[in-house]
Amino acid sequence: MSELLDRLPALIAGNGYLLAGAAAAVLLVLVAASLSRRAKRAPATSDVHEAKPASPPPNRRLGDGYEPHVDEEDGRLIYGLPVDSSFVSTSFSFEITQADLDVLLSDRYRRAALEVVAHTILQRSMVRGRPPVTQADFKQVLLNVLHAPQEQFEEYLATVDREHNTVVRHYIDQILARRPGRGA
Repeated sequence: MSELLDRLPALIAGNGYLLAGAAAAVLLVLVAASLSRRAKRAPATSDVHEAKPASPPPNRRLGDGYEPHVDEEDGRLIYGLPVDSSFVSTSFSFEITQADLDVLLSDRYRRAALEVVAHTILQRSMVRGRPPVTQADFKQVLLNVLHAPQEQFEEYLATVDREHNTVVRHYIDQILARRPGRGA
């Protein structure tokens, strides 16, 4: 294996970029095999520790599975949202108020709207050179989506459509179709 690793730069340089991908793939397979062999060894007695949770699990107030959710942590309500962008997956968390949660629990349309708008804005923030979304930015999204009068809410959705070249109502309708029930 070390012989192949020593020759890898020469193989790449001699055959151009075409081999670079193949060489990288071979290297990954070799590293994975090496790690797999190491993982199969029995750990020494001193390496075995009991896992102790740092804190109790959060109290889930809204959401299931891989969807936006609200957890109560140390007396604070945290809105968490998984976001995928190409091959990158991450999760964002922002503090919300009880009034925000009350709207999320009682208004299916605005809950779905927040999911789509937040995902759209957060996904764009993942692009290199874009500023991150701050708690203050998210608070403004909450005000526009959850608490604005209907006309202002509709105008905000139109603004998001225009600025992000999307149609948020289409995605809101998809969420409502797959998420059964009234209220939450």
